[in-house]
Amino acid sequence: MEHPYKELTTERCILKKPEPENAGDLFAIYGDDETMKYMQKPCVKSVEECVELLEKWDDLFSRGISFRWGVFLKENQSRMIGTAALHYWSRKNRRIELGADLHKDYHRRGLITEVTSRIIDYAFCDLGVNRIELRCHPDNTGSVTIAGKLGFVLEGTLRQYVFVPRKGLVDEAVYSLLADEW
Repeated sequence: MEHPYKELTTERCILKKPEPENAGDLFAIYGDDETMKYMQKPCVKSVEECVELLEKWDDLFSRGISFRWGVFLKENQSRMIGTAALHYWSRKNRRIELGADLHKDYHRRGLITEVTSRIIDYAFCDLGVNRIELRCHPDNTGSVTIAGKLGFVLEGTLRQYVFVPRKGLVDEAVYSLLADEW
């Protein structure tokens, strides 16, 4: 099944395919210790590493496994302020995982809730999934709050579930949202 890289909009944001010229903006997010505190990967060390990451995301999209949008404010579309993703898509099981991150200068403005709400609509309406998972570190209060705002249900915590370089084994809380709950 073919699927386009659909540009999505919200009240304040445009979600579009991140391009190599956005690698510097991505580095400002993924190279920051505070932003990466609860991520399942260590900070990136260079813009070049971000270019490689963008190429990897493009490859995953072309294989129909993952969507990763760059998040841009409508008022400044030249700067990518975050990313949002639907990944680990299982068409057979009609499930997908939701993820998002934002440059720390844009936290606590309701942007991630706005963006992820639009992506949830896309997943249920355009992709036909039945289940969306949101996985995060249990201490990540921002993600836990967003999960609650969007109606996700905590299913449990996978203890010492993921090995993250320079962090060790970390826990992962699993939340889900079903199509008929949205």
